[in-house]
Amino acid sequence: MTYNQTAQHSTAQHSTAQHSTAQHSTAQHTQHSTAQHSTAQHSTAQHSTAQHSTAQHSTAQHSTAQR
Repeated sequence: MTYNQTAQHSTAQHSTAQHSTAQHSTAQHTQHSTAQHSTAQHSTAQHSTAQHSTAQHSTAQHSTAQR
């Protein structure tokens, strides 16, 4: 009888990139006032490396013939 185990592998886990929308304030124009604007803020994309396990297989076991 041969015993064989199926290969076990885990699916790759990855997180979606998170980015924040650019925030800008409207220019205020009154009597000689400077326009105020804020810089766009963005966060870097976070991703995790794929995790996979090695395939496990067992050797075939066979019994000798008895005569």
